[in-house]
Amino acid sequence: MGVEVTITTEGQLRLDQAILDHLGVQPGGRLEIILKPDGRVELHSIPKKWSLKDVYGILARENAPSVSLEEMQRAIEDVQDLRERPFAVRF
Repeated sequence: MGVEVTITTEGQLRLDQAILDHLGVQPGGRLEIILKPDGRVELHSIPKKWSLKDVYGILARENAPSVSLEEMQRAIEDVQDLRERPFAVRF
C-alpha cells in the first residue's frame, strides 16, 4: 500500500489515521525511523514504556490471597527451571 504525504515548509509531515492505525500508534505515540542505504525509510512504532503508576493494581482481584516476595521468587525460579529443562517432571 503506498500513501503520498506532503512535507510542510517547517519540514514536518502529517500521517493519515490509516497509517497510524496500521502502526498501532496513538496520539503522543513515538515512531522509530530507520534510514535505508537506498534512500528509503522504515517506520516502526515504539512501544509505550509503562511506569509503575500505569500498572499499579492491574492484577488485583477481589478476595485474592496475598503472595509473599519469597513465593513470587520461587514461582519465577520454577518457570526458569522449566524453560531450561522443558521435559523435566517436578513433584
